[in-house]
Amino acid sequence: MLRIYIGPNGYGKTHRIMEEIKDLEKKDYILLSSELVFADEMKDTVNSSFVMDYIIQELLSNDEVENAKNTFETLVDKSIEENQQMYNDIMDEV
Repeated sequence: MLRIYIGPNGYGKTHRIMEEIKDLEKKDYILLSSELVFADEMKDTVNSSFVMDYIIQELLSNDEVENAKNTFETLVDKSIEENQQMYNDIMDEV
């Protein structure tokens, strides 16, 4: 079995992998400790990654995933719009 963990930095991928490794016999796994990063991509801790975006969009995406993504983005936009004044007030206090 091949498991690929995809996600932004700081979301616990390595921790999850290390926890799973503790439960395996040494002969049961091969760990390739590496990250996929394009040459012009800086490693950062934000929710964006060219490699992650490519993998999701080109390899894993289908109509169901796209519809869920669009629904999520619409709900987030609506929530931001509905709470815009509150966010502005918070920023004014800061």
